[in-house]
Amino acid sequence: MLELSRQAVFIDRDGTLGGTAGMLLKAAEENNLDLGKCFVIGDRWTDMVAAKEAGCKKVLVKTGAGAKELEKYNNNEYFGIWKEAYPDYIATDFNEAVTWILGGG
Repeated sequence: MLELSRQAVFIDRDGTLGGTAGMLLKAAEENNLDLGKCFVIGDRWTDMVAAKEAGCKKVLVKTGAGAKELEKYNNNEYFGIWKEAYPDYIATDFNEAVTWILGGG
């Protein structure tokens, strides 16, 4: 049986911590989260890099900028940590991403 503890953390991208693992680490500290059990769903490769650096599972959605970001990866436009931040799952949209997570991720 899969037991889930649901706690949503929304972080406003005001430029202070956006696009870095810092925003995830801050959220974990403020909300007592185990980032190893957390998922980041995003449409930007910066989301995947932040998730990797924070130790979260990475889900790329192909909506928004996601399809173009994946194309850049496939065209070998990313290097270093960016190359290493390949998503754990690639979803067509947010609903598919959530379905995958709820199915055991």
